Amino acid sequence: MKKIKKIGISIFLFFILFLVFLLVFILFLFIRKIPNRWKTGEESSQAQAASEANLLRVGVCKDLSRLSYYYENSDQYYGFEDDLAEKIAFSLDYDDVAFVGVDMDDRLEALDEGRIDCLIACVTWTEAREAVYDLSTPYLVDYGRIFIQKSTLFDDWEDLRGMKIGYRSHTVAKESFEAKLKEEGYIDSKQTIDDFCTMVEMANYDSLCEGVETGSLDAAAMDGCIALEYMDEDTVFLTEKYYSTDKFCVVTRKGDERSEEIDQAINSMFELGIIDKFKSKWGIDTSQISLTTDAVDSSDTSENQMDDINALDIGEDPTESDAEATSETSGNTQILIRDIFEEEDSEDSNSEDNDTADQSSSDENE
Repeated sequence: MKKIKKIGISIFLFFILFLVFLLVFILFLFIRKIPNRWKTGEESSQAQAASEANLLRVGVCKDLSRLSYYYENSDQYYGFEDDLAEKIAFSLDYDDVAFVGVDMDDRLEALDEGRIDCLIACVTWTEAREAVYDLSTPYLVDYGRIFIQKSTLFDDWEDLRGMKIGYRSHTVAKESFEAKLKEEGYIDSKQTIDDFCTMVEMANYDSLCEGVETGSLDAAAMDGCIALEYMDEDTVFLTEKYYSTDKFCVVTRKGDERSEEIDQAINSMFELGIIDKFKSKWGIDTSQISLTTDAVDSSDTSENQMDDINALDIGEDPTESDAEATSETSGNTQILIRDIFEEEDSEDSNSEDNDTADQSSSDENE
């Protein structure tokens, strides 16, 4: 009897130890996942949900109204690169796109960590990046420009000697500008850009352009189509010269089987004029060194070409009722697309408030 009792106690203790081990193992697995959740926040849950569905997870910018801008009220992304992402997704037989907002600082990190499948976020082609990632055929060619206040009265790059010039962190603006200064003879081959001016690294484009506006910076070095986001009647590009030709590419992990398909999709869009259509829609004209703030008239696109574009089996155009391609100007003052959306969101919010008030009044009368 005592022997049976000991066996029972042993079995019970073994069962308890097994449960403890199982709980510790589950807790260990849970803890391993916590840091990644903290790092990615809500976007991590979006990416995880996308992986379970047939969605292409695309990293995009959040604050560039012509290229990619996130509207919080509608929870939607609108812009040239967002339209491009949707076309690419459909060409790869995905049902839709899961947009994941990224910053310049962590955009490549998001790709490395697997939070996104590809990156369409103003990534410029460089030899160093091509050695690490798969880079597509460039979908947009832009030009590095010097952005100044008209009140500086600068006429040439020589006027920048000894001045403070800002540039966005995690971009190649500083290196590109230095190479061009050497090429143009402003500094010799043994000198660096620090012998010509003081380059100031800024955390984001807002602070960069604010520095130019307030005078804490004498100029800014940045891509022309991004500079357009911040231009007004008081700002201008310094001369028609540019310090770099920047080729924006779709970025995927090295050896990703989708890289070739993405490249084919972009080439098809070029052949059918879709890229030009999107550029016209969002007022992006990089065909000339002197960039325009006016939307390009798309009426010169032939009917046959438009039929080919609409018939292309890579998905329908994104809804344009909420994101009509407009870039209006009043005098020399640009009205940003994001400002138009924010006004619409505000009107919708006011309309909802009025409807609620009318309903409350009606209930009281009843």
